Amino acid sequence: MSKIPRFGPRSGALGSVRAVLRILVAILAVGVCPARGASASPSKPLPASVFEIAPGLHRLGTARHTVFGLPVFDATLWIAGQQWSPIEPHALDVLASRNIPPKRLVGGVIDEMRDLKAANDRQRAQWQADLLRILPPLTRGDQLVVLCLPDRKTLIYFNGLERGKIDDPNFGAALFRVWLDPMSSRPDVRNALLQY
Repeated sequence: MSKIPRFGPRSGALGSVRAVLRILVAILAVGVCPARGASASPSKPLPASVFEIAPGLHRLGTARHTVFGLPVFDATLWIAGQQWSPIEPHALDVLASRNIPPKRLVGGVIDEMRDLKAANDRQRAQWQADLLRILPPLTRGDQLVVLCLPDRKTLIYFNGLERGKIDDPNFGAALFRVWLDPMSSRPDVRNALLQY
């Protein structure tokens, strides 16, 4: 099964070859033609209900994820304090630049969690099932927002409406490691999100 490009750590030549192969598979999976018209931009507001739950959220950083120069999505990190903290409310706002089927998106995220040793096999399998149940296919311009709260509940919104939640207190931390962990294979995305 093909997946979107992974964000996890890489080591040695074999890791580099695997990374290139995954990127090539991802391009074939999501299409090699750039999106028509303007690319997605991080200009959509967060859903009003997000601000009702976490009123102090503000943008920290925005990053564009590309594959061979073709945009896949734009991501914005929203935080409550002066800098990102896993114990304060935070959200990741993703705007799709092209079609991304749920199996590819979720499979890539779960693989990255495994590479980062974020949780055990049982937890990741449960989260994969939860995410596949919650997430619809993404098309160009769709907005996906993941909100993590201090009670460690994670809420997921799609185009302004709540799609579901994951009550596992470990899920949000593991998910945000995919983008924010120092071992990310996309330090450019991490640094842009965290404003480093």
